[in-house]
Amino acid sequence: MTQIIDRSDNVRLAAKLKAMDIIKDFCSAMADATRVKSPVATGHNRDSIAWESSGLSGKIFSESGYGGWLEIGTSKMPARPYFRPAFEETARDIK
Repeated sequence: MTQIIDRSDNVRLAAKLKAMDIIKDFCSAMADATRVKSPVATGHNRDSIAWESSGLSGKIFSESGYGGWLEIGTSKMPARPYFRPAFEETARDIK
């Protein structure tokens, strides 16, 4: 009689670990691209860009307090997108 051994837990764990590595690499690369593309007046916004990853989640953010306004603009200042272009560049380049 043939015995079937269920090793699907090992496969799921390996896939999860690989996905976690990809998310970490993506966040790091996008943060670098975002810093390069950030509009520079004082450099404060550029220097405040950080990233975190935990499990299957990751985020890239500016701690300057005005990074979002640079991205989308205001009634007195046109948008100067840098997050979206950095995302598109990183998504295209990462394997």
